[in-house]
Amino acid sequence: MNKVLQNTLIVAITLMLMSSNVIAKTQLQSLQVQMDEMMKKIDALEANNGASSKYTYIKSKVPTLKFSGKHYIGFVNDGNQSNFETRRNYFQVKAYMNKHDYFRTTFDTHHDDTGDWKVRLKYSYLYLDSILPNTGVEIGQVHRPWIDNEEHGGWNYRSISKVFVEDSKGAHLTNSADLGFNLKTKLKYFSSELGVFNGEGYHGDKNANEVSGEWRLTTHLL
Repeated sequence: MNKVLQNTLIVAITLMLMSSNVIAKTQLQSLQVQMDEMMKKIDALEANNGASSKYTYIKSKVPTLKFSGKHYIGFVNDGNQSNFETRRNYFQVKAYMNKHDYFRTTFDTHHDDTGDWKVRLKYSYLYLDSILPNTGVEIGQVHRPWIDNEEHGGWNYRSISKVFVEDSKGAHLTNSADLGFNLKTKLKYFSSELGVFNGEGYHGDKNANEVSGEWRLTTHLL
């Protein structure tokens, strides 16, 4: 196709020059050089378009977008019936403003009382790492102090069952996210989370007008 375009241009311009009685051998040679350069640029453009067609472009005002997901499926047999179930279904996007500060949005799914699938917002917060020493700040729909720490520090099987403080058969005190802010400090032998939240969690009903102060102070002696 490029050669056809090149020959067509040369013939058209040659005829134009002949009709003006100004054609010369040196002019044709110069024209050939210009056409060759034009064809190289067209070839480069087509090559780039061919390569870029393999990708999907996403416009963003931040330097980096990171997409991820986490999905667990389980099988339950309680003696009376057997069935498959999904225990974690997360879709997550992090928009990094720099290497450490980002905005995070996480969706999860669950079955309602009728067995229908529902999608809900689990996390949606701004994380700032450089405001306080050794402390990250979450603002928005953020982590609450207990479950994330228990999951990563003492109970590595949340894909199988919930941790003690959230399980309806356990303490049943809290869930993992809520609107508010959380200050997360991490040192070699000590970590803490101090926050103020609405109090009902990300999938509970608000039943009070007061916010909830929640905290965790943990030593890591071993």
